[in-house]
Amino acid sequence: TRVDGGFRFSGRWSFSSGCDHASWVFLGGLVLGDDGNPVDFRTFLLPLSDYKIEDVWDTVGLRGTGSNDILVDDVFVPEYRTLSFVDTGKCVCPGQEVNTGPLYKLPFASVFSYSIAAPVVGMATGAYESHVSYMAERVRASYGNKAAEDPYSQVRVAEAASDIDAAWLQLERNIGEEYALATNGEKIPV
Repeated sequence: TRVDGGFRFSGRWSFSSGCDHASWVFLGGLVLGDDGNPVDFRTFLLPLSDYKIEDVWDTVGLRGTGSNDILVDDVFVPEYRTLSFVDTGKCVCPGQEVNTGPLYKLPFASVFSYSIAAPVVGMATGAYESHVSYMAERVRASYGNKAAEDPYSQVRVAEAASDIDAAWLQLERNIGEEYALATNGEKIPV
């Protein structure tokens, strides 16, 4: 809730990876208007003294991530420790006034989306290369020939290569176009 100089902030956030090792936390939250409807979505930066960690991460795998719950109970967060997602989309954030390079003129949604998509396409590339390498040496016992010589397998491998190539080209073209606009000082369509 917006108050003079900032916000009153409460809530629970699950699966907060790395929280056991941090002394500050970024949390997302809806800002509600007088009618109770959302008017903005913001990121809030809180020191450890403003939140509690509830240990709920009882897992065998990924135990080290410490993805416990964060609990916040009616704390004041000053305006300067928040960031509006509306502003990140319009590229009118305070940091963009100080950091004038083209990278800082890109909308957050683009940077975030590509930072997630690129490793995924990279994983697909690695899986493809491992598969092709393995199949080149594999001999099928039932037929006595190399698996790589199977025409049906070759079609599937070619389709996968095409999909991966198209994904890389699309990623590079999209971010390249946005970066070129930012470099030239042009507005990036949102």
